[in-house]
Amino acid sequence: MTKACLLSIRTGGKAGEELSDVTVSGRYEFSDSIHRVVFQTEGDLCRIDFNEEGLKYERSGEMSFTMDIREGNTSDLVIQTGYGEISTEYTVHGYKARILEDHISIETDYTSGDDRLYMTIDIKSDQGGKK
Repeated sequence: MTKACLLSIRTGGKAGEELSDVTVSGRYEFSDSIHRVVFQTEGDLCRIDFNEEGLKYERSGEMSFTMDIREGNTSDLVIQTGYGEISTEYTVHGYKARILEDHISIETDYTSGDDRLYMTIDIKSDQGGKK
């Protein structure tokens, strides 16, 4: 199944400060028990594959990275930019996905260094978007 969707990704710190809030149109796909959203932001191609247990967020272009988010997982995040490479370790403390037919909501919380961070992803059907 493939359909058009609206995707909102919000990141921030636990103290309430918002780091990023992006809303874009994208394409939702479901196949072989994996949900996928493909979209572009700031000219970069992004893909998020997810299920009830975790997600993999890949971004390629001016800024490139892969992030594997599963509760209890500790990984290195390496971000490639035109200015060089940034590397940090992160630990995922929470992952919750609510997957309904017309709305998907994903909440994560993780630490990177001394910072406690979160990311929420909301995916809704775009009006008239079934293909």
